[in-house]
Amino acid sequence: MLGLAMANSLPWEEFKTMVKEEYCTWDDIQKLEGEFWNLKMEDSEIELYTTRSHELATMCPHMVTPDYKRIKLYIGGLVPQIQSMVTSSNPTNIQQTIRLAHKLTDQAVTQRTLPPRGSVSKSTDNHKRKGELQAKQPFQQPGSTKGCFECGKEVHFRKNCPQLKKGVMETTTPIRTTMETTTFLLNNYFASVLFDTGADRSFISKKLSDMIKGTPNLLEAKYIIKIVDGQIIEATHILKGCKLGLAGHKIDIDLMPVTFGSFDVIVGMDWLSKNQAEIICREKIVRIPLPGGETLSV
Repeated sequence: MLGLAMANSLPWEEFKTMVKEEYCTWDDIQKLEGEFWNLKMEDSEIELYTTRSHELATMCPHMVTPDYKRIKLYIGGLVPQIQSMVTSSNPTNIQQTIRLAHKLTDQAVTQRTLPPRGSVSKSTDNHKRKGELQAKQPFQQPGSTKGCFECGKEVHFRKNCPQLKKGVMETTTPIRTTMETTTFLLNNYFASVLFDTGADRSFISKKLSDMIKGTPNLLEAKYIIKIVDGQIIEATHILKGCKLGLAGHKIDIDLMPVTFGSFDVIVGMDWLSKNQAEIICREKIVRIPLPGGETLSV
């Protein structure tokens, strides 16, 4: 029997170990360990996930010692889109990891890439799949399989359409050509960035453009983008002087807000050429020469 004086003199960690050995069976410990290994964040419920992770870390200290195990286990249970961005930031302690995960989750909810807290997403799975299938269908002009895909007339092709001669710019942007993807800061917001040599201009998703500071400027003529799957999208504005954070350096970039779902930012040949960037696909590295003679590798 442990007396009160003896209990008060014990170090806290030793006291917790004695209590656990006394009241927690081996089966209980195994169940807790299994729950900890398989603990996953659901939708945007980051608070519930973090709270339970703290509780299990207290009950299973051997699973979170040293600190890198705790960080790895916490990141591994995050939803994929948050997990990848937290991993790329390379946090050094669990407090920094948790703060970043919460910030990114709040940002994802605001951008509607994650559902609001407390929502039930399972009931909308069928509608979501249907929407995805419809979104993947290639662009097709109704009524005819030949003629102009701009105005619908059959007397000429799109390249000779009078509508395009009224100051409308056009480009073909074959996304997923020669590219590298990663996560960087854009105007202090974490963004998934695609470096694409197949895009002649640079773009930003409308969801992210609505969040960052800056007033879009109206283009003199709308910009037509044809995606590789045949879809046609238009850009009518441009955000000038956005700050793209690369390894501690902030580099200006002009971005056209458009609607696409795969990435937050697409860095095209206008920016890559201006900054003499080189994409090394085999090494998954983008090299950018700096004014001081150094080379930035990201």
